[in-house]
Amino acid sequence: MLGIRVFVVVDNTPADPIRPGELGEYEMIVRINGKNEEAGKAQTLLDLVENQDYHSQRVVVEYNQRIIPQQDWQKVNLAENDNIEIISFMAGG
Repeated sequence: MLGIRVFVVVDNTPADPIRPGELGEYEMIVRINGKNEEAGKAQTLLDLVENQDYHSQRVVVEYNQRIIPQQDWQKVNLAENDNIEIISFMAGG
């Protein structure tokens, strides 16, 4: 029997493969800012941003290579292996 490994490539960087049972019980795995992470109980982009402790007024969210307007975050349901980039703005000088 042949074993098959699946790798996700984003920006030419291979993702860590996820093996069944490796993370124990989880809701789903999504790729956040280049890292595979458990989404926990987050069901929408809004849930995810709030669970990640970002200030929603200071971030832009890219979901599967599309910028999603903040007013639509609650309409976007997360799915296994989604690619999400959360860009946060900071004051500085």
